[in-house]
Amino acid sequence: MPKVVQQTTKKPLKKKGGIEDRILAVSDMQAKGIKMAIYGGSGSGKTRFACTATKDLLIIGAEDGTSSVRTDEGVFFFPLYDTSDLSEILDHCRTSLQYKTVVLDTGTMLQELLLKEILGLEELPVQKSWGMASQKQYGQRALKCKLFLKEFLDLTDVGINAIVICQESNYNEFVESEIVAPSIGSALSKSVAEWLHPACDYVGQMFRRRKTIKKRVKVGEKVMETEVKTNEIEFCFRTGIHETYATKFRLPRGQVLPEVIIDPTWDKITELINASPN
Repeated sequence: MPKVVQQTTKKPLKKKGGIEDRILAVSDMQAKGIKMAIYGGSGSGKTRFACTATKDLLIIGAEDGTSSVRTDEGVFFFPLYDTSDLSEILDHCRTSLQYKTVVLDTGTMLQELLLKEILGLEELPVQKSWGMASQKQYGQRALKCKLFLKEFLDLTDVGINAIVICQESNYNEFVESEIVAPSIGSALSKSVAEWLHPACDYVGQMFRRRKTIKKRVKVGEKVMETEVKTNEIEFCFRTGIHETYATKFRLPRGQVLPEVIIDPTWDKITELINASPN
C-alpha cells in the first residue's frame, strides 16, 4: 500500500509580540529561497540550466537526466525509487542545510511514480490505455502530487532554492490563473499544473533554436541587413509574457524583463531579480 502523504512536516507559526511588533517594512524582511518551475522538451537544457544554481546542489531524480552535468562540481544526485523516500530526503535537506539548491527532476515522473504506486503496479505501461485508472485514482494522484510539491517548495522557508523541472505539455485550452493563460506548460495533470505555476515565483520554458547572425546583402544598388540562420544551436529560457507559453517572473516595479534569455544561467536570472529598477 502506498504511504499516506502528510500535508506538511512544518510546525505552525507561533505569534510573537503584539500586532504592531509584527508589522515590518517589506525592504527589511528576510529573503527566502527562490521557487522556480522549468518546463521544456527533451534535450532543451532544463537540467543543465538548473545545475548552474547556487551550490551545493542536490538533484532528487525520479529519472536520471544527469548525463549533461556529470562534470559539474558541487552537484549531488538522490535517486527517487519510492515516493515514501521524498519526505525523508526533504527533512534531511531542511536539517543539514548542506544544499543551497534542491532540484526535482522531474515533476512529470514523480506524477507517474505516484500513479504506479496507487495502482499497485511494478511498472506503468509505456502507452497508457483509456480506463487504466479511475477518475478517483487520478484524483488521488493529483492530491498527493500537490502535497509532495508543496513540501518540496517549502524548502525555501529555510533559504534553499527549490526548482521543479517538468516535461512540456500542450493543454489546448484557455485557463484563468495568476500567470499568462497558456496552452503549453508543465507536463502535469491540469489541476496540478494550475496549482504549481502560481505557487512559484518564476516559471519559464526552456527551448533550443538555431542561432541567427546579421548579414549585409546587396540588392541592386541597395545594401540591406538581414538575419541568417546558422547551424549553431543556442539554448534559451523564455521568461517574457507570451500568449501560448506559461511564463511568470516576479521583478521589482520598473525592471525590464527580456522575452528570452539566451544561454541562461542562475547568475543571469538573479541579476535580473536583484537589479535596481531604471
